[in-house]
Amino acid sequence: MFDLSVLQQFVRTPTRFTFSHADKSIPPLSPSAPSALHFVPDELLEEILSFCPSSTLCQLSLTDWRLNRIANSFLYKDAKPSSADKMLVFFITVCMQPYLARHVRTLDIEHSLSKVMLDTPFNESIFARRLRKLGNRRTNSHKPILRNALTLVNAALKSMTSLTNLTLIMPDGDAHVEYTSLLSGVEFQLLHFHTSIRINDEVIAFLAKQSLLEDLKIYSTAPNESHYLQSLPTTALPSLTALSWSSKTSMEAVRALLSNRPVTKATIHLHPGTAFSNVLSVGPQASKQITTINLAFRDRSRPSATQLRTLATAFPHIESLSLSFAALSKGTVQQITDAIESFFRIKELCLFEHSPRDELEREDLMALTDVWFTLSKPLKSITFNLCEPSTVTKRVTRRRSET
Repeated sequence: MFDLSVLQQFVRTPTRFTFSHADKSIPPLSPSAPSALHFVPDELLEEILSFCPSSTLCQLSLTDWRLNRIANSFLYKDAKPSSADKMLVFFITVCMQPYLARHVRTLDIEHSLSKVMLDTPFNESIFARRLRKLGNRRTNSHKPILRNALTLVNAALKSMTSLTNLTLIMPDGDAHVEYTSLLSGVEFQLLHFHTSIRINDEVIAFLAKQSLLEDLKIYSTAPNESHYLQSLPTTALPSLTALSWSSKTSMEAVRALLSNRPVTKATIHLHPGTAFSNVLSVGPQASKQITTINLAFRDRSRPSATQLRTLATAFPHIESLSLSFAALSKGTVQQITDAIESFFRIKELCLFEHSPRDELEREDLMALTDVWFTLSKPLKSITFNLCEPSTVTKRVTRRRSET
């Protein structure tokens, strides 16, 4: 942790000097004389502040105008409000202080709106204290923005012109709420977009402008979305290389997004009772160009040898395979062992578990790597992301050269 006193010694504090008549030849210290901090480059201060926790950055932002600017660039860079109240306070702040919005690079709204009535007018008492600090004139000018949460979030997003990573996971069961209006009129160019909002003409217009988007995760389950996605211009999303969907997503919509786009990485979330082969029907072109697959099994489901062989057939050029499930067991390990030879080009295998194992020890897993390296000649690396009893995930990698 960075010691705040290191920077505090640079910040000039007012000093009072008393000169006698004999000292008149010595000029007094100018009130505007620069402190030692003035000569430290911004790049060096940014490097130092990058090691500071949020609590220290908040303190530094109150000490000096220059530190305020640099500290705010870190404080607002990654915005992930953990509750509805914190999220609303954050959006009000960036709407009232637009210069702060320009610092935001990552915004994560995941279920934090679940307890907010988005299209219901705000209770004025909720924000009275914060608004009073900004003065009556400024408050009145922002009353249209503060009409409800939808208008507030949309206004905040419009001011975040440097945003590159956006997560919009909305609560289920609110079909009457037009979440898509949140993206109306925004100007940012995203690199990563993760959303569950339903696809309509507004979302299509937004996606058509995202020429830099590389990673799209779309988990909407609304019907008839493929109709909208088929209207997406073939020249849209030219930089898209990674696409994620769930077993509840329309495969027609997935195929429409994959068509004529350079996607090489796919992430699939499987829910229990899913027809496995249907989730993999991405079309002949996409099946040949995708080389990286991340397969996440929901609840307590685990991969079977039959499913893995089907996966290898559907995507014959897989070089990197990640499997995520509840916990490694002897049964799961045996299923992977039976299917590993079906992946003719695989170079990397990663296994993620979400809960501690009760059957296999770490030594057992290390012994398994020898078996899998023997069965699969192209395989170069095996990684276990292990969930230990202390709930700490431990990453263990074994390479062929170590065997």
